Amino acid sequence: MNTTQKALVDTTNIRQTGKGDFSVTADAANPGPANARIVAIAVSAGISDGIGVSGMVAVNKITGETVASMSGSSYTYSETTKAKGAVTVSATDTSWLISIGAAIASGDSVAAGVGVSVNEISCATRARVDATAITTPGAVSITGSNNSVIGTGTLAGAKVDKDGKGNLPAAGSFSINS
Repeated sequence: MNTTQKALVDTTNIRQTGKGDFSVTADAANPGPANARIVAIAVSAGISDGIGVSGMVAVNKITGETVASMSGSSYTYSETTKAKGAVTVSATDTSWLISIGAAIASGDSVAAGVGVSVNEISCATRARVDATAITTPGAVSITGSNNSVIGTGTLAGAKVDKDGKGNLPAAGSFSINS
């Protein structure tokens, strides 16, 4: 999944009057217009009278960018009461993904189950003011935050049904999150 959210003020002169604040905000929120979220469930089972084998692989990736920017512009708060006039440039990304996987194997002589989950969130989040003059009695805030979350669970199991003499159950699972 690839998402892009941008809030841009570019080559613009803004003169504000009245009691208010000015904000440039890009928000990749859930739920929201970006909807950068993944819920993945993968299950496999292998059952046999002889050799039972099962495998599961899940790969989930979210990429993109969230940008709030004022560039080559000017902002002037001209209210004489100077009651407000705060300027905020803010970019926030709260993308998330949940991945659950299971591989179960059962056999009379050999059983092998392997579960693999690879999950990645790679989203750039930027808030910036570039070559812009800001004249205001209020506060100026420039913030960027990336609060992405990955939740994962991967399970593998194997069971041999016969008497257990010379039989081989094997299971392994792993998850990679970045």
